[in-house]
Amino acid sequence: PMDWPERLQRSLLKIAPRGLTQVNTLMCGSCSNENAFKLAFMHAASVRRGGLPPSAEDMSSAMAGEAPGRPRMAILGFEGAFHGRLL
Repeated sequence: PMDWPERLQRSLLKIAPRGLTQVNTLMCGSCSNENAFKLAFMHAASVRRGGLPPSAEDMSSAMAGEAPGRPRMAILGFEGAFHGRLL
């Protein structure tokens, strides 16, 4: 049906935790995990900045892969292991 996205959103929000007002569907479990990790990192960075938006220095250093825009953070890592590339 043409209104599939709206139907899906309405259905999921009916069973969502109280206060949740948005739904983000993704293609697969890997995509979902990757996005969850990114959101966790973004939240941690926001807390570290005291709720302030990223500074110009944060943004430019993140693009270069350097601190302060790209702090040393990890979810889990194994030396010598490879399980594919996500992030």
